[in-house]
Amino acid sequence: LGGIPLELRVELGRALISMNALANLSVGEVIGLDRGIEETLPIEIAGQVKAQAKPVISGGSIAIEVVTDPNHTEMQ
Repeated sequence: LGGIPLELRVELGRALISMNALANLSVGEVIGLDRGIEETLPIEIAGQVKAQAKPVISGGSIAIEVVTDPNHTEMQ
């Protein structure tokens, strides 16, 4: 079972914008999200939160650093 690939999902945040704002988006515009910069992000596997992470840069790419134990039973 160890070789079976699983989709891991981490959501950075969400925002609500109007259709007008969407139609007028331009390059360089910043959209605020519903999470604070220091908040952890839930790691979801098969629709269930398994751990928490924080965003980092790794090798020039956006990545995550796991900050809670993914094997902790309270998160499963």
